[in-house]
Amino acid sequence: MLDILKKILTHPIVLTIALIELCTGVLRDGVFHWFGAWAKQSSVPSVREMLGIGMFIAGASGSMLAGLISDKLFGSRRPPVAALLYGILTITLVAAALIVSFMPNDMILKPYLLFAIVIIVAFCVIGTHGVLSGTASADFGGKQATGTAVGIIDGFVYLGVAIQGISLGKLTSIDWNYWFPFLIPFSVIGFVLAWRVRNVKPKLKGGH
Repeated sequence: MLDILKKILTHPIVLTIALIELCTGVLRDGVFHWFGAWAKQSSVPSVREMLGIGMFIAGASGSMLAGLISDKLFGSRRPPVAALLYGILTITLVAAALIVSFMPNDMILKPYLLFAIVIIVAFCVIGTHGVLSGTASADFGGKQATGTAVGIIDGFVYLGVAIQGISLGKLTSIDWNYWFPFLIPFSVIGFVLAWRVRNVKPKLKGGH
């Protein structure tokens, strides 16, 4: 067990994937959880009732499409898909920051625009999580260490969840304008890390 842990924790690609997934955890709950809280005090509080079905559709389609793109366009490489989705995430979060900061709260369109952004985020983060936490961890963890790699990488996801929970809990109590600006750097970091390992492929036999 110690040998497997050492192998995983000293594997630069697995550690890079874990850091990307930390960013995924920050962005996932940083958008999903806090949209519900924001919607309660918006001009259309009922918009949060659509969140469940919207996230289901976006998440399921994001996972399947991410896998398809990885296999068909990138030769089963996972990081290029993560980089693509993180690029979309960054643009989307910048748009969300502008909407929250500059669009009047009583404008009826504002909650629906943010709802659309939440759905795009769901598509991207769940697609990224699918190809990295599930698939890339098996690719680079090796046959004997796949379960350990998945556990470690998933642990980083929930470390990200904790970071956003503590931080946004304080920031949104001060001003909701801090919401998306806090998230944008994590999106940029996730993109840069995924781009750095975009050409990496697992070895076909042992010796990862």
